[in-house]
Amino acid sequence: MVNELVLLVEQSNARHTRLMYVFQNALVAFSLLGAIFLIYLFHSLVIRPVDSLRTGIERMAAADFGVRLPVATQDEFGELASGFNHMADHLQDFYATLEQRVADKTHSVEEKNRELALLYEITAYLAEPATLEAVCKGVLLRLCDLLAADGGVVRLVNAATRELEIVVSSNMSECFLRAEARLPMGSCLCGGAAAQGAAVAQDLTAPPSSVELLANCIEDGYAAMAAIPIRSKHQVFGIVTLFFRIPRVLDADELRLLEAIGQHLAVTIENLRLVLREKEMAVSEERNLLAQELHDSIAQALAFLNIQAQMLQASLRSGDLAEAAEELSRMREAIQESYDNVRELLVHFRIKVNHADLDDAVRSALEKFEGQTDIRTSLRKIGDAVAPAATSTIQVLHIIQEALSNVRKHAAASAVDVEMRGGAEFAIAVRDNGKGFDPTQVTEDGGSHVGIGIMRERAHRIGARLQLDAAPGRGTCVTLILPR
Repeated sequence: MVNELVLLVEQSNARHTRLMYVFQNALVAFSLLGAIFLIYLFHSLVIRPVDSLRTGIERMAAADFGVRLPVATQDEFGELASGFNHMADHLQDFYATLEQRVADKTHSVEEKNRELALLYEITAYLAEPATLEAVCKGVLLRLCDLLAADGGVVRLVNAATRELEIVVSSNMSECFLRAEARLPMGSCLCGGAAAQGAAVAQDLTAPPSSVELLANCIEDGYAAMAAIPIRSKHQVFGIVTLFFRIPRVLDADELRLLEAIGQHLAVTIENLRLVLREKEMAVSEERNLLAQELHDSIAQALAFLNIQAQMLQASLRSGDLAEAAEELSRMREAIQESYDNVRELLVHFRIKVNHADLDDAVRSALEKFEGQTDIRTSLRKIGDAVAPAATSTIQVLHIIQEALSNVRKHAAASAVDVEMRGGAEFAIAVRDNGKGFDPTQVTEDGGSHVGIGIMRERAHRIGARLQLDAAPGRGTCVTLILPR
């Protein structure tokens, strides 16, 4: 019974051992199958999409913009493949139009360079000295060449009548020029552009019905036109009008370029008018000074001669020959005085001097003065006596001439010293040893001493100061002081 029991136990253990062995082998096989399945699944879901993406990137790097990835799933790898395909579409389209884009950008750069070159050319041209008509003509011809315009006109505003008057033209018919020689501000396309101060372009094949004077443009066969205001600081000086025989409407960039050119032309016209106005004022001032000097010298001498002639006539009628001879002698002296005054005025108003020749000019004036009057003269320089600005030199010489003239007329001097001093201020002193006068009797405008008033006007014109140092019996010193 013990043996049978042991045998049963052994049989049971052997059966359990075999069953455990089977289970162990099954678990190993199941583990191997699961690992193989996971590897396959990982390869299908991760390795294969990543490898496909890597292959697409390599082909993209090789400039193969036609590569596309299959979108098999809706997971993250599907979204990545869809994004890659979208990027490939964009790059393929960009690459296909790259040459056209480069050509467009190159053309745009060339246009900008051409515009800059034109602006530089016109700016350089406007900087050169020229008349108003020449400036307008040059700008008009350059604009016609730039935009291939068939004709054009430049109109300027008449300040008195507020009308636009044609100043220069190019390739325009005589009928057109006669019909639109004067155009009221605000009328027609050109007048409206001038009134508004903005450039406009118009297709004349279908003009607005409210514009009547466009008939002159249409009759000359023009199909398009552009009006560019000549404007500076909100002030319109005129209008430039370009005409085209083929339909053309200028774009915004071209209009901006033309407006910039119009502003440059306006500044030049304004400067030319200011220069002309300055010259007119200078001529007017010189005429006033000349009239004052004539009144102070020639007019008084002629009045004296008129009185002497009447007295001579009375002496001849009474038969008093001695008195007549004396009157004749006085008249001869007055005539000689008038002759000297005329010669002095001629020298006075014909002075021409360079900026660096002030010393020579003063020395030459003193030599002439000494030769005419036998009054001894001298010139000396103290310190850094640098000559004044070129615009002031002529006025300085006029003041010296006037001081010398007063010495000749009134001082009864035997010597005149001219001193030029440098330093913080530039000063020229004209000192004589004549009989002098009382400066308290001289008003700011010179009073009866017209020469002093003239010298003060000239000094004020160049921003200088005129000082008088005189006393009866002690001579006179006239000092002109100019700031550095």
